[in-house]
Amino acid sequence: MCIYISSLVASTLIFSFLPRAPFHLLASYTSVFGLGFLRSVATKDDYVHFTTGMYHYYGAMEERLGKSDRSSLAGKVWQQFPELPRQDKIQHDLKIVGAWKEGLAMSPATEKYVNSIHTAADEEGGARLLGHLYVRYFADLFGGRALGAPTRLALKLPETPHFYVWDASVEANRREYIERLYVELNVAGEGMEDAAQRERVVDEARLAFAHNASVYVEQVPPLLPPFLNVKGRVDLSPHASQ
Repeated sequence: MCIYISSLVASTLIFSFLPRAPFHLLASYTSVFGLGFLRSVATKDDYVHFTTGMYHYYGAMEERLGKSDRSSLAGKVWQQFPELPRQDKIQHDLKIVGAWKEGLAMSPATEKYVNSIHTAADEEGGARLLGHLYVRYFADLFGGRALGAPTRLALKLPETPHFYVWDASVEANRREYIERLYVELNVAGEGMEDAAQRERVVDEARLAFAHNASVYVEQVPPLLPPFLNVKGRVDLSPHASQ
């Protein structure tokens, strides 16, 4: 999802304890998410595959963030933004295309992503969940809405997927909403134990990026971008995109 990542890259300049990632890595992720969005709207089967994945990993994030102690770093942030959850909207979107059922199976890449979210929640008081929140919800707030109409048109859906639709309270002043979320994330960063913990949250954000990329290239296309190896795993080495 190219629009997602282009906007998210800019956000690192404000989310101060998440530093700029190396340029080659940002370029790689832009390519992966751009490819991912195009694949997700290629056919309804592809749309169902990717939307099912979102149902699971958003569900895992929202379950664990919702259960976070209200005094924890992640809990303090999450409770202030009740408009963020997406899973119910994703369930609606699956129902619209006749793909919803209880007990939806997870793909291997989605299962790894979900397990990573649970691991982050189980350790360090759940502080590393903020890395997952940062990767997904900022992308949604910045560029996600722009993908709603193209998705509806490409797949001839009866309505714009609800995943891309935000509450009126957010749309009334989305910039202000985003800035408020920035502030609270930085407050959480200041409340972390030390620089080492902040760096672990940064690492978790990088891991969340990699999981998203793995989901998008799970069914390996004939021509892989040069920064992906033959198994569809993200290569984060400095020379990967050269």
